[in-house]
Amino acid sequence: MPLVDGMVVSSRMLGSMVRQTVLNIFRRKRLEIDDYQPPHVRRKNKISEMIKKFQAKKNEADFFTSLLME
Repeated sequence: MPLVDGMVVSSRMLGSMVRQTVLNIFRRKRLEIDDYQPPHVRRKNKISEMIKKFQAKKNEADFFTSLLME
């Protein structure tokens, strides 16, 4: 539960509540960014880019020959 202006909390709970409040603000600001992509989406896109960049265009016979020759 995040802090609200004027809220009274015990000193024991203050640290964790401040932390939760800051994390909530950070997440909210991040999600407001129009082009924000979560890490798993960025990772998937990077892997796709690498596959396209380094993918060799070979037919099936050439592929198996290159695997077995080395």
